[in-house]
Amino acid sequence: MLYLEPGTSAIRMAFPFSAIPTQFKVKDGQKEWWANCAWDSLGIPAALNRDVEIEAMYPDSSEHVKFQVRNGSVDEKNHVVYFPLPFRQWYDDLIFT
Repeated sequence: MLYLEPGTSAIRMAFPFSAIPTQFKVKDGQKEWWANCAWDSLGIPAALNRDVEIEAMYPDSSEHVKFQVRNGSVDEKNHVVYFPLPFRQWYDDLIFT
């Protein structure tokens, strides 16, 4: 699915990829991609079938976190993904969500 930059014909999101820098960077050692959100940062290794390292930032504290996806599994740390809105409201303001 494509999401255009509001008011333009420029692609902002091609799920799970972001066309602009975000707080969610996905790297495989050779290449880097931006994800739209925490959920999409897990979608990139699934879509590409690659092992990756994900760098993200907690929105409430600006603390950075790094974790890895290897062979389709997230590392063994305790991670929490926070969604500020219920799914039924995601597309009301997709950039905020």
